[in-house]
Amino acid sequence: MAEDAGRALAAEALLKDAALLYEKDEEDCRRLLAAAAARCRQHRAWRREPFNLFSKLFDESDEVNLHSRFLKALLDHRETPDAPRANLEDFLIVVGCGDFDLNSATVERERGHIDILVSNTAGQAVVIENKIWAGDQREQLQRYHESLTNRGYQDEHIHLLYLTPYGHAPSEDSKGSLDAARIACISYARTLPPWLERCQERAHAEPRWREAIEQYLNLVRKLTGTGWRKEYMKGLKELCIQGDNPRLIHDLAEALVSAKIDLLSGLCESIEKTLRERIPDLPPSHDLSHCSLDWIRGYVEGGKEWWFGQGYPLGSNGALLAFYMHENEMDYGVRCDKERQEGYGEVGTIPRKDSRTPP
Repeated sequence: MAEDAGRALAAEALLKDAALLYEKDEEDCRRLLAAAAARCRQHRAWRREPFNLFSKLFDESDEVNLHSRFLKALLDHRETPDAPRANLEDFLIVVGCGDFDLNSATVERERGHIDILVSNTAGQAVVIENKIWAGDQREQLQRYHESLTNRGYQDEHIHLLYLTPYGHAPSEDSKGSLDAARIACISYARTLPPWLERCQERAHAEPRWREAIEQYLNLVRKLTGTGWRKEYMKGLKELCIQGDNPRLIHDLAEALVSAKIDLLSGLCESIEKTLRERIPDLPPSHDLSHCSLDWIRGYVEGGKEWWFGQGYPLGSNGALLAFYMHENEMDYGVRCDKERQEGYGEVGTIPRKDSRTPP
């Protein structure tokens, strides 16, 4: 009996210690989050919106008249008519086309509907498809590739670059029959800023050109939400390594994953409920598992290859009323499989909504 009583007292003491540790961790987590929030408020308060000529003259997300035009000018720039195009050479190295022959290179915009085309007489071509918020067109990249092969460019010498704000992949419809490995995804957020900074350094003897690059770089950072991120992240990293913060942050990261799964699951339920209210005779989803907790967990933890969403059959022709989330972007509307959908061309004429617009 005495031995049992001793074990009970020891267990009670352990539980008290655990409760105290939990209370301390909870208090420390609150302090950590409060400190991080204070840093965020501080940096937001310090941010100033500098004058930007591009923002005054254009829509900031204008792919054709602003971004493609200025990027073409940067790639084609020479300090003197006989000087090498250092910006172009640097860019091609960054995107993995370092073996490109620059001696006869030309940089063109809107050639055969291609946003930016870099080509040479050696039969090499680099296609830059510039997408900010616009959706893909049907078999767009495949058509560009075919047009170049029809003009005599060899398949192995055609490089396809897909430029988007955060580097997401093109849609299956845009790729057509092209292998995904043939398309390099580059981004405004990560690929362009370091290259633009080097372009600006090379313009040290051209003050007006240097200032133009500075303003465009600021616009790119604003567009992608990275304008003040470097300084802000430096402050957060310093906060992360203080005291017991690394362990607490690990626990908070796990909690954040769980919270994100719950929020996304709630989003699915809310969309399902709203659709049922507005379309009472909507048929059941073709696969409920694509919005299950396990499936959404795979999306949150699995990275780029994962997605989640639902599709509701519209008749027997393969068309679906659907919503899908992939790489933190949502697509919704009428979706269909080209091979199974007899009326694919008719459905394909329905304009695709901007994926940023809430359903």
